[in-house]
Amino acid sequence: MRRLVAVLLTAWLCATLFADNGSTGTPSGADGSAGAETGGEHGAQQPEPAPYEQDEFPPFLHAVRRFEIITLGSFPVTAVFSYLVYGFVRYAASDFEPDYSPIGSTNPVPYAQEEHIGVLAVAGSAALLIALVDFIIGEVRGEPE
Repeated sequence: MRRLVAVLLTAWLCATLFADNGSTGTPSGADGSAGAETGGEHGAQQPEPAPYEQDEFPPFLHAVRRFEIITLGSFPVTAVFSYLVYGFVRYAASDFEPDYSPIGSTNPVPYAQEEHIGVLAVAGSAALLIALVDFIIGEVRGEPE
């Protein structure tokens, strides 16, 4: 079943990438036409997007966006460290039994679903804490966004 799904997805991807969409095969502007100036192969005028202005978004939204970026960016790092710390704690709690070793075990004991949920909850909480500390430091220093 997995192979069938993989083959179908590959065929769909190839069909969308290599489908003939009615163009002449040359990139816009490569044949001397003004494709880039007119905005496309059909000659329709495409408006140029305007860059954001300095005061277009309120400072609160800049702070929310920074909080989101730091939370999502730190989550993978906190997840790795949470699993590593939990693995060593579990290893020590099992009286250093080799099957519970978080690194290099040939026959490791798998984590239960509750353990995965707990470790990921700790990782998410740590990521939120990192973003909150960054927000507080930014507010105390009064740094512009």
